[in-house]
Amino acid sequence: MEKRIDRVILVLQSGGDFDLSDVVLLSHHLHKQYNGDGTLEVLCSFNLIDREFDLGTVKLIPSLNKAWDRWWCKINLFSPEMEKYRPYLFMDLDTAVVKDLQGILPPTGNEDKFITLGGFNEHKEVYEKYLLSGMMWFAKDNKKISDVWGAWIKNIDGIRLRFSRTGDQAFIKSVVGNPDVFWNAITDKVANFKPLNGRADKDVALGWTQAQRILDPLTKEAGIVCFHGQPRIPQAVRRVKWVNEYVNDI
Repeated sequence: MEKRIDRVILVLQSGGDFDLSDVVLLSHHLHKQYNGDGTLEVLCSFNLIDREFDLGTVKLIPSLNKAWDRWWCKINLFSPEMEKYRPYLFMDLDTAVVKDLQGILPPTGNEDKFITLGGFNEHKEVYEKYLLSGMMWFAKDNKKISDVWGAWIKNIDGIRLRFSRTGDQAFIKSVVGNPDVFWNAITDKVANFKPLNGRADKDVALGWTQAQRILDPLTKEAGIVCFHGQPRIPQAVRRVKWVNEYVNDI
């Protein structure tokens, strides 16, 4: 019997806050925390290359549409050309994988679904108001995924203009409403690095002009931590012990 491949796809776009070190860090921890009965493959779509490069823990693949900058580069994930890789898990590069991925890679019982994060809140009526694209599951032959691509390809310039401030997340939600299921509903492993009940810290040098609430220490449930904005992982290294240990465990 052929061994199952569990696949994670990352996206690196030049000109932003991330570089190859972020890709290597996340791919290292994905392999460390993988406990599936198949083989883990980590790919990263990168806009500055025209051929594949195998870095060991991650294989760089050329972006399909290199001109789609900022958050719009993630729309490549919805392309029919990516169907050959599905199903796969997508994660933003400002994500830390700190515990095993059981039940998430793949999402047990939800392998055929399009899955996104909702708002970081335990109450369904609150988290369903938002669709966050920092962590998504792309199933094979899924209508919502193809609907997003169909809407995008028909009016790329108009969509970029209309959602110039709210970005890919608002656009995706405008097409699908809600995903087939939210991660919030199927796992408690995904944590917010900026919880309302986190430890308050202030560091003007990092741009925290007001007390920034941060996840320190890790909660018992946290397996995946989403930073989603400032501070990024490299900024939190000197302020948060577990982040420092995470970055140096490579």
